[in-house]
Amino acid sequence: MVANLIGNRRFVASARLARQALLAFVVANAISVFLPNLVALVATRTAAGAAMGLLTWIAWADSATDGKRRGEIAAIGPLSAAIAAPLLGIVATIGDLGWMFALLTAISAVGLALPIQVAENDIPTKRNPIQTPGVKLVLFSMGVMLGSASAVFVFVRLIAQDLGMSAMATSVALSLNALAGIPAARYSGRRRLPGLWIAIIAACALLLTQTNSPVMFFIIVTLWGLCFWSAVPEIFSMLADRSVFPSDRVGDAQAAMAFGRVVGPTAGGALVASGSFTTVGIVACVLLLASAVTIEVVATAHRWR
Repeated sequence: MVANLIGNRRFVASARLARQALLAFVVANAISVFLPNLVALVATRTAAGAAMGLLTWIAWADSATDGKRRGEIAAIGPLSAAIAAPLLGIVATIGDLGWMFALLTAISAVGLALPIQVAENDIPTKRNPIQTPGVKLVLFSMGVMLGSASAVFVFVRLIAQDLGMSAMATSVALSLNALAGIPAARYSGRRRLPGLWIAIIAACALLLTQTNSPVMFFIIVTLWGLCFWSAVPEIFSMLADRSVFPSDRVGDAQAAMAFGRVVGPTAGGALVASGSFTTVGIVACVLLLASAVTIEVVATAHRWR
């Protein structure tokens, strides 16, 4: 989150910066393999998070004004998750946490050998402030949306376990979640009614905490992925339309989403501890619906005017 906020205000998205961030990510993963103590591990994972924050900002900033490239960048997330979920599931079964960090080190190191090209742009003398009406509301709604969704999604494995599903079955469900999002993310056109997709996620969040069927679990998790990657790229397009320098708002959007992913699981854990999965499902559903309405109002305000 901090890397996203600083990146779009202090740096220029460039191939050199991307390589530096990628190298830092590789080093942080490599060190994590050998750390026996939690404090040191938290430090290396914090460094890895900062490096990844810069990489994601650079990728989205590079495609901020190009719908086709934005779709390609968006598709990388679910594609990576579809491949990584079963792979990490296997590694977790046969090895310990160190094996996971070793795998991350090897995969990220391969990236250093690949060509990296970024369209460099000059930084304006004064970075573009958030002045366009509706932008702050969209950014706030993105944070609420990701926080609410992650508050439920973080318990996917526990919910699956209660349904008698194995770790491998859960990883398959997560792969389907990611695969369903790939065509939606790659679509380069505009996606109308972004609020509707978020409203469906709200229903999925509530149903996921109520289901007693493994089949319904698979359906809900898969539909969630399709809706998420139908909504997010359109929200980025909305921000780009309302920004003189779209790359600035991309960093803000990534930070808002990261903040939601940080706060959501903690809040969800507190709700589960004081109530049940049903409690967190209801609260997440209400907040997601509020985000859906807010984003839809901003998206359609010009039509009403």
